[in-house]
Amino acid sequence: MPFTLSSDGSVTYSPDFEFLAGAALNMAGLRSAPDRFRAIRKMIASNRTQFSLAARDYYKSLGFQSLGETSLLGSEATIFPRPIRLDASDKCLRFEDSDRIVNYEGASLPNKSHSYIENIVEYQYGSDWNAAPFHRKGVDLVYRLTSYNSDAENPVFTFSRCQYLDYINSCEYHAHSIVNNFVSTSSWRSDKEIAPSRVRKGAIKDPFSFDELNCSVGINTLLVLADPKDPVFFLHNRSRTKVAEAGGLKHVVPAGTFQPIHNEDTNHNQDFSIYANVVREFAEELLGDPDVTHPFGYREDIYERKSIRPIHHLLSIGRGGVFFNGFGVDALTAKPEFLTTLVLVKSDLERLFPDDFIRFSAANYEGSIFQDRFTTEQLKKWRDHPMMLAAGAGCLQQGISHFDYFSSFGSCHIPAGDRAVS
Repeated sequence: MPFTLSSDGSVTYSPDFEFLAGAALNMAGLRSAPDRFRAIRKMIASNRTQFSLAARDYYKSLGFQSLGETSLLGSEATIFPRPIRLDASDKCLRFEDSDRIVNYEGASLPNKSHSYIENIVEYQYGSDWNAAPFHRKGVDLVYRLTSYNSDAENPVFTFSRCQYLDYINSCEYHAHSIVNNFVSTSSWRSDKEIAPSRVRKGAIKDPFSFDELNCSVGINTLLVLADPKDPVFFLHNRSRTKVAEAGGLKHVVPAGTFQPIHNEDTNHNQDFSIYANVVREFAEELLGDPDVTHPFGYREDIYERKSIRPIHHLLSIGRGGVFFNGFGVDALTAKPEFLTTLVLVKSDLERLFPDDFIRFSAANYEGSIFQDRFTTEQLKKWRDHPMMLAAGAGCLQQGISHFDYFSSFGSCHIPAGDRAVS
């Protein structure tokens, strides 16, 4: 949907699809398939949030629900009534071996005999694989979600394996396919209405079936440093050139794809833990430790790493917590997004990392990190920002919904009634 950004940072959405109509007009003059392909890629890069909202409204017209005003699809069955506090032995994630990889047909690609990634490299990067942002990650092993039981007390999610390129070739191509059909002039019955039958050709039927795409999961974390006087949270400006997906947008930090520490995939005790994934992404993205996840390096106990050991200790004695809030599905990519919160006591980190603490508001490989005051007003401001990634908006919404609970850690004790799920 089109939006109006006010000077105070608030956002107002209008009730029509004018931005899609404008995109369709821009596409009408492009006749060559490579030109249309590049134009759609550019549109997604600059208008991803708006296209996600349009995809959300398309799925809502089919009876699906969304998580508030975000572009994540979900319901009361996918968001827990209260955050589940996790520890290092959480058992929410399970592995079930399967060799099945979904082959998503490239009907809207210029070179239909090649994959989506191969088309990107050929038509956007002049066939130079080294210039493409995912050349280092394509063969990385990731886990794809196959089924779930989101019981509010004992949620269980089952995964098998695929490669990161399998995810790009299905979920990111799903986004490309939907946008291609959104901006095709034949999609329009009038200036304000999209023909659902046309869009349906580019969209999967059920985003919660997880059997039509290679649905690698994102683990997204709202980082809160609790403090009685000056609590803060952190956000990320994602690089336009160095990330393989959703470049140029804003997001929560830390965040990452659910994948094993090592490509040999022999460390499931730590790999299949949301808690472990959150703390290792924290060490990578906030403390600048590049070697926590090393697909072709050595294997280790991550809790013994210098960057992780003190954080793990603080969490183990109750000076903060890792919380699982539930999940949603990105309406544009059909990617499942886990929504988590990491709360730490601000004074603890200032004491433990006097030199590294400044890095929290500095550049990392995938963009730049900045902080804002942890208030409901600021959380709402960034949740509704037109460049906020869907999963980031979902995490910020959970920060708003459970604001008092997360803020209570500023008093440096575990809130009454809290429990850890093993």
